[in-house]
Amino acid sequence: MTPDVLTVSSSKHIKAIATAPPQFRKSLHTIGCGYGRVSDAAVANLTRAVPHLKDIDFYDTHTLTDKAIISIIRNCHGIERIAIAGSDRTPGKVKCRGRLVDVMEDLTLAKKLRHLELWNQMLFIRGVERISKARPKLAIVDGVTVGDSMATRVVAAQASGRYMHVYLGGHLDFDLDYICKVADYVW
Repeated sequence: MTPDVLTVSSSKHIKAIATAPPQFRKSLHTIGCGYGRVSDAAVANLTRAVPHLKDIDFYDTHTLTDKAIISIIRNCHGIERIAIAGSDRTPGKVKCRGRLVDVMEDLTLAKKLRHLELWNQMLFIRGVERISKARPKLAIVDGVTVGDSMATRVVAAQASGRYMHVYLGGHLDFDLDYICKVADYVW
């Protein structure tokens, strides 16, 4: 039996997945990757090889740029959630500008995308707002956090004076139910 969720830690692991037998690749729906250096090119190879991914989570990964999100959006038509987190020590390189905004405004791509989480990134807010306006059902989470788990990120972001924004329909919103769902945290 093959897993439907897989966690890896480097571009080398991603290359192994991309070249794995088709039956194994078809069994994957969620991939998590953290604590390693992952390149935009590795994400492009992964999403071409496993185009049916629904959920992809990169944590404590500060090497990815807008190009990684573009690859996911273009290659994974059924993607529902994308999460990319830098760390509280080293911010990520996602910017939300230029080509990424243009690709995200193309509503023929990634029609099921509902969650875009960009933790510890250096975002251009105008780009985030444009994406949010173009995709009103997409919740875009932007925040600075402490800790590794999603629950720790959310709680630390709120409790320690750090910030967390949720954009819905082109506007900054605060939806506690959504935050709880994202954090897998039961209140």
